[in-house]
Amino acid sequence: ERLINRALKYNNRFTSEDIKELALKQRVQVWYNDSSLCVTEIQEFPLSKVLNIFLLSGHLEFTTYLPHLEMWARSMGCNEIEETGRGGWERILNKHGYEKSRITMRKDL
Repeated sequence: ERLINRALKYNNRFTSEDIKELALKQRVQVWYNDSSLCVTEIQEFPLSKVLNIFLLSGHLEFTTYLPHLEMWARSMGCNEIEETGRGGWERILNKHGYEKSRITMRKDL
């Protein structure tokens, strides 16, 4: 739960209880080890199926698990994988073949 709360520090859309509930309903997948965590969801669009990493927290060793995530995504029929997160992950994920495809801007209302 510590890693979930750490990831949620920069995300005002979920609580740790929300993540647990979504995982129990199998709407999201929680991947973790002692020092890293990511939460993914499969998104289906008319022209693609995407594994979206929408919460990511922990140490850089997480990147050693990317091949496993990518293989699992392919087995689920995904043709893309994307990560939504803070800017620091761009530099890290670029080294693993990921590229910036767009930016997200937001405003509280």
